[in-house]
Amino acid sequence: MSYTRTVLFYFAALEYQTSRTDSLRGSGSRAVLSVGLIVLGALFAGPVSADASPTATVSADSESRASNASWSRNWHYGKKGLTFDPEGPTALWIGIRLQTRFDDYPGQNPSADDLRLDRESELDLNRSRLKGGGTLAADWFDVYFEYDQPRNALLDFRTTFKLNDALSLRIGQWKSDYNRERVDSSGKQQLVERSISNYWFTVDRQPGVALSGRLGRSTRLDSNWWLEYLSGQGRGGGWGRTAGYGCFATSGILKESRCPSARVIWFAGRDR
Repeated sequence: MSYTRTVLFYFAALEYQTSRTDSLRGSGSRAVLSVGLIVLGALFAGPVSADASPTATVSADSESRASNASWSRNWHYGKKGLTFDPEGPTALWIGIRLQTRFDDYPGQNPSADDLRLDRESELDLNRSRLKGGGTLAADWFDVYFEYDQPRNALLDFRTTFKLNDALSLRIGQWKSDYNRERVDSSGKQQLVERSISNYWFTVDRQPGVALSGRLGRSTRLDSNWWLEYLSGQGRGGGWGRTAGYGCFATSGILKESRCPSARVIWFAGRDR
């Protein structure tokens, strides 16, 4: 197509030169034809230059589409909440969990006498948790936090260094791996609430440092182990004082003690 346009333009130019000679002899019609061919040739030849040297242009709409595509690739709503997952090891998430409750008994830890009392039923917001975590900058560096609005308390704030499958190091404040009933999240309980005995036999959340790991995965010796050294000050407590509640922070009895803890779970050959 471009070859045809070029030939047509050259033919129009040649016709114009011929018409100038003929015009001197009085042939006006040939001059008019040559001018028309030049105009037609210019119209056909004009797009050739545009095709020969295209200029890339980026519109505002294309930039907006590219930005939206990048956002959708990095952000999505996953199982735990809003997730930021760019290319690389970083994968962070944040979520909210609400739990309302209607009850007709006096408090979470009633005695036998309390259950006999007449009282009005109530509907309240039992839990309102803001939580987040994930891997940060490296696959082996895990972070996590959890805040409870009704109690205005920072429940968890910890970092975990996953050195390998058999060894991890944890520093911060978390729920001690002392008993299974307490460790399992309230959002995964099969019943409305944990048993009454859980209140008296739980280490609960405490600041500390811990080593843990899994040994013999998918073998007959498959097991998990924990070694923890906790502050004994309970949730929100520090390391400045030696007098604390010890391991069982809910007992309300102060004593000169930290809280060391050890636990081993053997799966007896069952892969979980």
